[in-house]
Amino acid sequence: MHDVFTTALRHKIWFDLWGARQRTFQAILTIAIGAFGVGIVLGSLRGLQADTHTTWSTLAAPAIALRLSPPVDDPLIDALRDRPDLGTVEGHMEASIEWRSGPDAPWRSATLAARQDYAHQGVSILLRDAGAWPSGHTLAIERRFPLGIGDTVELRVGTHELTADIGGLI
Repeated sequence: MHDVFTTALRHKIWFDLWGARQRTFQAILTIAIGAFGVGIVLGSLRGLQADTHTTWSTLAAPAIALRLSPPVDDPLIDALRDRPDLGTVEGHMEASIEWRSGPDAPWRSATLAARQDYAHQGVSILLRDAGAWPSGHTLAIERRFPLGIGDTVELRVGTHELTADIGGLI
């Protein structure tokens, strides 16, 4: 009896699988694609978690960021630095500007960020990829911009227009 049941069951399974080959192939393909997708998602998640942890620990993100208008002056920032209950206080300037790569190019929006000392950054650290830190009329731009070191751009800050050279990538 045991051999008859095993033989009949084996024939039924074989007939179901081989008799409906297209459906069997679709089921196998669906399972394989699902397993591959789950593996990709879990692998990507692990990579993103490791990269995010490394990046955020390197950049020293601030616990609190205040955007004040009108801007504060250096004596107020120095007074905040002297407070024992504050870990790190650093001031920097951000302004909405427009830029273009030449006189015939359209104006594009951007944010200009400036600091007093790029060599000793405490929070929201900018990492230089290539070239020099900004100084005077020389800029360092994010690497995603379609420009490179040595290019010249026109800037419009409010109603004031000027040209600046690109000396570094951030």
